[in-house]
Formats: sequence, structure tokens, C-alpha cells
Amino acid sequence: MVRVHFVQNSSVYTSDYAMMSDDDYITDLLNVCSVAAGLRTITYMYGMQQKGNEQLWDKVWNMYMVTSEPVEKYKLLKSLAQTRLVWLVHRSDSC
Repeated sequence: MVRVHFVQNSSVYTSDYAMMSDDDYITDLLNVCSVAAGLRTITYMYGMQQKGNEQLWDKVWNMYMVTSEPVEKYKLLKSLAQTRLVWLVHRSDSC
């Protein structure tokens, strides 16, 4: 599981992550400060693939809209495309 990899291989993460539910874990990882820059793309994409519900998608979309850094925008946009709920992607066409 990806969580085990992050917990074992990064000093950024603590044992608290092992005790979190998957929903809390993914939501916490979306906090840019809690994810090492080199792991953000895979973390965002994994989170959206595994837990890409409407609430999470909206949170990532809002992060995308307020971020001004092009590289971070790209990572967020790439993760938004990973949702299994295709109608969410089409909904953004009207925004």
C-alpha cells in the first residue's frame, strides 16, 4: 500500500498516519506543507484515484483555482483528471 511506503520512507510522516482512516489520510495529504515536493504528483493522483469523491474533487479544484504557481497547478490539474467520476471533469467545463 502507498501509505506504508510513505510512512516507512519519509521523515516527513509520523506514526500518526498509520492510525488515520483513508479519507482523513488523503485529505491531510492534500495539505501542500505535509507532502514533500517530489511526492506531490503521485500523492495527488493516488488520492484522486482511490478516494476521488465529489468533496475531494472540489477541494483539489479550489486548490487549483487559488494557486498561482504553474508547476503546482499542473500537478493539481493532472490529479483532477484521475477521478473515476467522469461527470466531475465535465462539470468543470461550465466553471
